[in-house]
Amino acid sequence: MTDILHISAEIKGTPYPEQAIEDAVQAVKRAFPQDKRPPILYVLRVLGENRINIIIDGQADVLLSAINGVIGDKVTFTSTPLIHYDVFARNISKVPEGNCHRQEKEFEPTFHLTVDVEQGDLTQEKLLEIWREEGIAAMGAIAAGAKMVIFKTVGLRQVIALNSDTGESGDGLSFNLPLFKQIGGNCRATFKRVSRLY
Repeated sequence: MTDILHISAEIKGTPYPEQAIEDAVQAVKRAFPQDKRPPILYVLRVLGENRINIIIDGQADVLLSAINGVIGDKVTFTSTPLIHYDVFARNISKVPEGNCHRQEKEFEPTFHLTVDVEQGDLTQEKLLEIWREEGIAAMGAIAAGAKMVIFKTVGLRQVIALNSDTGESGDGLSFNLPLFKQIGGNCRATFKRVSRLY
């Protein structure tokens, strides 16, 4: 069972969204001081939007309660369950264990990436074959030192990732990874510039 959630918190109904975001972040810091942080906790400001994206492993109820306690009338949440990408790659795409890698150290992401994959006229076997190649390439980059954390959305053909790339190298992802090279017309990628708040 996964306890990892991607939570998007949209700030609305206030002439002071910056203050609402700051209040929310302070509430999260009080709920999860450094010595009580969950194993995964990224609180990210989507630059240019009145939105916070959060990835948390466990205790989402504590997080939501903390935020609602300070800005509940100014925020709308959506949440999506996630699994680690290496788990998906190993169990579903059948990537060999030696090729499965995960970013273990926290870092300062600069981009939040969402990739939606449509099966289109591909057979499930062909889609998983391409996705296996994708998994090997993406996790190979992590093994080589890329600062990136990747998750697969539960029940959807969607990947959510955080990375610390530049815009130029992020743009290269959409041309160089196997999913985009082989079935780019079936993939929709959304890059959002982010700043880590906690």
